[in-house]
Order: sequence, then C-alpha cells, then structure tokens
Amino acid sequence: KRWHPDKAHPADKALSERRFKEIAEAYEVLCDAPLRRLYDLYLRCAEHGYVEVPDPDEPYGFMQVTFEDWQHFRNLFGGGGGLASDF
Repeated sequence: KRWHPDKAHPADKALSERRFKEIAEAYEVLCDAPLRRLYDLYLRCAEHGYVEVPDPDEPYGFMQVTFEDWQHFRNLFGGGGGLASDF
C-alpha cells in the first residue's frame, strides 16, 4: 500500500512507480517455485558474475556463462528455452 503509485504524493510518484514495480516482481518470483529456485541460484552466482553449466561439446566438461544482472540471468536460464534445460 505504501508504494502504490495512486496513493503517492505527486513529488514521489516516480519513486513510487519504480518501487511498486520492484515489489510486484519480487512477489512474482516468491510465488512461483521454479522461478524462486532460479533466483536462489542467481543469488549464489551473482558475486562471481557467472554460472557453470555442462558443456554440450564436452561430456565431462563445464563452461562458464556470464550474466550482468537478474533480468539477464532470467532471460538466459528461465525464459523458456535458453540454457535452463541444461540443469
């Protein structure tokens, strides 16, 4: 309620809209079990900026896949297709 754009003071409208979108996205992630597992993986890998996945060309090898932020990680691993099938 606090960050709802319709309830915000006009001077705080832009901040309220941004925070409301962040909260809605967090709620979406927390309510979706597969997406939450993906976010947990993102948190474990975020400090390194990469995740290791099986290398399709090497049966016993791995490759590092770099990412910039949560949206980039989500597009790579959770956007329907991508590398998500490698897990």
